[in-house]
Amino acid sequence: MIINKLKLFTRNLNEQKEFYKFILELELLEETTDSFSVKVGESILTFVQGDDNPFYHFAFNIPSFQIHESYEWIKQKIDTLTYEGKDIIRFDSWNAEALYFYDADKNLVEFIARKNLNLVSQEKFSKENILYISEIGIPTLDISKVFNTLNNESGLEIYDGDFESFCAIGNETGLFIVMNYLVKKWMPTMEEGKPSPFEIVFDNSHGEIFTLIYKNEEIKIIKDVR
Repeated sequence: MIINKLKLFTRNLNEQKEFYKFILELELLEETTDSFSVKVGESILTFVQGDDNPFYHFAFNIPSFQIHESYEWIKQKIDTLTYEGKDIIRFDSWNAEALYFYDADKNLVEFIARKNLNLVSQEKFSKENILYISEIGIPTLDISKVFNTLNNESGLEIYDGDFESFCAIGNETGLFIVMNYLVKKWMPTMEEGKPSPFEIVFDNSHGEIFTLIYKNEEIKIIKDVR
């Protein structure tokens, strides 16, 4: 699965724009009076002004062996979030390492280095090493319903987890992190997930493009028939 575009909502449009443009140094592609878009490697991230107070967890893939270099880069700009006293968290079952930080809205943002992908870079870590959006969280009370919708309408399969508390759907290049927010909490801060609206355009890795709209804990999937 490849995440092409991700649209999120914010109450702090200007602060978010400053964060992604100047802290993460991402290229500003477009802005209007109520939105802006930045280039996240091969993906596009858009924030739209909203009246609610949304909360998201999402991740960016970085080169497979640069988690420590990314930590040195990001810690010069902002504080990272720790888990059990560690700034870098290892996920043995995924053969990956990750670090976390807040953006201006206090969304949980993650850099994750997935060693199985063998994404090698000889360059010093910079914004150019933020490769693409690789995860978006879906807090829900019915994981099986979310999976069945994704599987039936776009062919995505389970990468890891179950229908009780946590299920990662997709693959290492793109995952929906589906979580029962009454059972499991987001690492590393152990915050409760909040179902917040978003829109995403993704490729299911079989050449089929879909738009997914998540709102009020309901999912709508539209296939691109062009």
